[in-house]
Amino acid sequence: MTFLVLLLKIIIIADALRGVHSKKGDNSNEVKLLLAINAGGPHHIDVHGIPYDKDPLTDGIASDHGMHLNQIGRAHPADEILYRTERYGTSTFGYDINLPEDGKYVLVMQFCEVYFREPGQKVFDVYLNGKHVIVADLDIFGTVGFAVAHQEIIPFEVKGGVSRLEVGEDVSKIRNKRIRLDFMKGQHDNPKINAFYVIKGSPDDVPPLPQMNYERNEGDDEEFYGDEEEFPEAFERQNDQKKYRKSGPSSYDPWEQESIWSSYGPIIISVGVGAVFILVLIKALRS
Repeated sequence: MTFLVLLLKIIIIADALRGVHSKKGDNSNEVKLLLAINAGGPHHIDVHGIPYDKDPLTDGIASDHGMHLNQIGRAHPADEILYRTERYGTSTFGYDINLPEDGKYVLVMQFCEVYFREPGQKVFDVYLNGKHVIVADLDIFGTVGFAVAHQEIIPFEVKGGVSRLEVGEDVSKIRNKRIRLDFMKGQHDNPKINAFYVIKGSPDDVPPLPQMNYERNEGDDEEFYGDEEEFPEAFERQNDQKKYRKSGPSSYDPWEQESIWSSYGPIIISVGVGAVFILVLIKALRS
């Protein structure tokens, strides 16, 4: 009888532990995708599972100038489409971002210089909510060079029932649960953006850009790239992610539905409980 009581206690404790570790966490800690836009381009799902919407904006100019390039550095071949298309403006332009609730958020902006081949030719600022200069004097070529992917990662926090925005130590008011992302026209050519997304989470949840270590299958270059007259077909080919393989390790996917613990935790706990029970039973039989 004593052993049955002990076994029951072990099972109850194990079940409680499994419940704690398999829980995904409350809404304040869960990574959520709010918005993802492929600026100047079509809908695209990247290798991390992030679904980018087709650019809905009519302000500014959508461009596919980057489609003529042979390669985009630091971009997975299947995701080069995010850096080959862009939206630029001959004046300031921007996007509205709706915020459903308080919490910590991250804005990830993706850039690639596909036109200028020397620094200082395109320089601009990026503002958030009309007040916060989140990127000052951005010179894409001067930062990473020509045809190389670049990310700007901006954490911010929303408080007061979606009434207050905090970016670092700067604070501004939020109206109608909406903030504005603006690309400011300066003295050096036109502002631009290739793609961007917003998550509710932390900078640690943002997948890093890959190193320039991807290999293409033989013959992919000829099939994958087309000139600008073949633009629709090139889009279709770039969205076919099965043609390409990674030569490096997989990046962490914050949108993965199941964590490693939630998948294997119950099995580990069950094995541990069984081992304890067997040891207790053997000890009892020997006594």
